[in-house]
Amino acid sequence: MENIKISGTDRHPEIDFDYSTNRFSIRGFSYPENVKNFYDPIIEPFIDYLAGLEGSSLDLECAFNYFHSSSAQVLYRIFDAMEICGARGNSMTITWAYEAGDDNMQEAGEDFAEDLENVQLILKEIDPS
Repeated sequence: MENIKISGTDRHPEIDFDYSTNRFSIRGFSYPENVKNFYDPIIEPFIDYLAGLEGSSLDLECAFNYFHSSSAQVLYRIFDAMEICGARGNSMTITWAYEAGDDNMQEAGEDFAEDLENVQLILKEIDPS
């Protein structure tokens, strides 16, 4: 699987998917004009990759400044695929990083965590400076 690196902008997040190490990150703002066009080429191969994992561990870091509801739907797709992969015995970890004092991002991470049984979601407060 080919690694994916996309620089972030003021509308879409930085993407760093390293398939060779099973370390993945999505960081920044996420409200692209066309969510499907931006995310599908990234997420579809990732979901296919998860479907084939056996006896593996995978780490995803999410560190958003902001995301809109369409981006949240993409996150649900990713987390659902990770949940299925985790139910097959793989070790799945999401680190949800949010700036200290950003109650909205903290609450979003807590809400996502409530829906996960086979994925460990770690809330990580970071210094905004």
